[in-house]
Amino acid sequence: MYLMHDGSFEGLMTAIAVALREGDRVEGLLRADDPPTLLPVEPVRTRPDILDRMGDYLARRAGPETPEVLYHAYLSLWPDLDTPMLRYVRLGLSMGRDPGPLRQNPDVLRVKQAQRKLLGEMHLFLGILRFRQAGPSLFVADCEPDGRILPLLGDHFADRLWDQPFVIRDLRHGEAVLYRPGADWRLVALPDEKRAPLESADPMEALWRRYFEVLAIPERRNPLVQRTHLPKKRWRHLVERPGAGPDPNQQ
Repeated sequence: MYLMHDGSFEGLMTAIAVALREGDRVEGLLRADDPPTLLPVEPVRTRPDILDRMGDYLARRAGPETPEVLYHAYLSLWPDLDTPMLRYVRLGLSMGRDPGPLRQNPDVLRVKQAQRKLLGEMHLFLGILRFRQAGPSLFVADCEPDGRILPLLGDHFADRLWDQPFVIRDLRHGEAVLYRPGADWRLVALPDEKRAPLESADPMEALWRRYFEVLAIPERRNPLVQRTHLPKKRWRHLVERPGAGPDPNQQ
């Protein structure tokens, strides 16, 4: 039997809880938006209070790292990862500790790879996220990451920009972090009409890009190395826009 959940993290954790209760009767997990299947499927109803209960249970029985590993793997948006996460949990409970070091296990390897990819992308955007002034007292930063990194960025920027209202928009996944001084940051859905890239008329941006171009030594320009250290798909929302000058490899 396969269990089908609604695709939310709460739904996933509910399905894992039911699978643990049902034991070997449950072979794997599916999402409501997965393609139709001829496999025997039973839907599960999401329990909104499941996160704290399952988090505490897994931390005690499978190691304190396990709940965080599952959350990061979920945010990575890697496909077909729910069943490996269930097996990851079952293995951790059987061992009494987090199974992360057992990379020879294909399910553990896949879950940890997803987590590592998400955390690597999150750390990248901690350094390359650029804020533009969108009003007298509001700054906005846009990004288009592969995974859902915004839930991991909110605390970092709220701590550092504590006195400044700001918005971080994920244009790919349609969500945003909203923050205003004196209040906690919030993660909200971003309507389609609010996903247009922000264009700034700040003359300082144009001045900085001009400085960047003039400072560069044409003979030492190496677009291949630039793309190796920072893939070109990440350049779109950079104020500096590396490689804004002519690319000799494309002439």
